[in-house]
Amino acid sequence: QPIRAGDIESLEAMLFADSGIGTRKDYDEAYGTDQPLGVLVRQVLGLDQGAAKEVFADFLRQSPLNSQQIEFVNRIVDHLVENGVMDLEVLFDRPFTEWSESGVAGVFADDEVEIVKQKINQINANAVFVAR
Repeated sequence: QPIRAGDIESLEAMLFADSGIGTRKDYDEAYGTDQPLGVLVRQVLGLDQGAAKEVFADFLRQSPLNSQQIEFVNRIVDHLVENGVMDLEVLFDRPFTEWSESGVAGVFADDEVEIVKQKINQINANAVFVAR
């Protein structure tokens, strides 16, 4: 689920209060102003495995995938569970080059690669709050 503005406001109130772990300035100095708080939280806590699997569920059901492709998707899920977000460049590095030196491009057809990237981008985007 996307993080909402109210969620971030509540978290900021706890973290940056006088009794919190530091100030907003401390955070910006440590992580930079380009690092949304929601992304940091996701990186620290990871992502729920069920949520990560749900994002890829329709892709797994609708595409006739072989065992290598299914294992590749499972590795993506594992990465997201552990790290919370995922840079697309990782799909071309170890451990995603186990099946092909080309990573995701060597395991999936071009249209499937785009679907995988879209799914990862969707998960990453949910870590950045959506104003409502």
